[in-house]
Amino acid sequence: VKGMFNNSDRKGEWINFYPDGTLSRKKHYLQGEDDSIWLYYHSNGKIDRKMTHKYGEENGSRENYYSNGKLKSQIPFVYGIRHGKADYYNAEGTLAYSKLFIEDDFVAFIYPNGDTAYLESGEKEYVFETKEGKKIAVINTKNGMYHGKMQVFYANGKVQKDYTYTDGYLNGNIMDYYSNGKLQEKSIYAYGDLNGEYQTYYPNGKTMEKAYFIYDDYYGDRVKYDNNGVVVKHLFYYNDIVIGEK
Repeated sequence: VKGMFNNSDRKGEWINFYPDGTLSRKKHYLQGEDDSIWLYYHSNGKIDRKMTHKYGEENGSRENYYSNGKLKSQIPFVYGIRHGKADYYNAEGTLAYSKLFIEDDFVAFIYPNGDTAYLESGEKEYVFETKEGKKIAVINTKNGMYHGKMQVFYANGKVQKDYTYTDGYLNGNIMDYYSNGKLQEKSIYAYGDLNGEYQTYYPNGKTMEKAYFIYDDYYGDRVKYDNNGVVVKHLFYYNDIVIGEK
């Protein structure tokens, strides 16, 4: 970790590194508050997430990227809450669907062709399909918030995302899949925070990475494998900071 303090407040640019010296995170602070552009990086050096802050809050477009460098999602934030049209892409780089948020409430699902379906109050399940009858997504909501199971589908009909929400927060087992149907990522959330075992996989089904999180921070072992199952890196974390390497 590299950064400066002004008294007890973080000041200027703060940089985190992976053990091999490549960038992990790059943040900026002004008088102790979150400020300017924050960048998170995949271990391969490509950008994982880009966030813009002003006056201590997230303001602007949050961009998430797949490890192959393609855009995963683009979500507008105004003073820390989602507000506006958010776009979501599949790993091949094509637009999968969009959502409309008003003051953090999910109010409408937008098809790739621009058709819009507005959500109703109360608890309801929505099934969104193409004109040909192929499923795009199945979403359960409660008063403008995700609540229950949410699934997103590839054009070939296979599941891309299988998530569970409680009152708008990711909660429980979260699964992402490749377009060939094989598991890509498996994680456990507790009301919006990564909290438990985390595992990613190669398209051939072999494990890519294993780790453990406590409230969004790495704790304990983080092990990375090549696509033949051989360990290539084994790190030890405490409170999201690397404290050792095997």
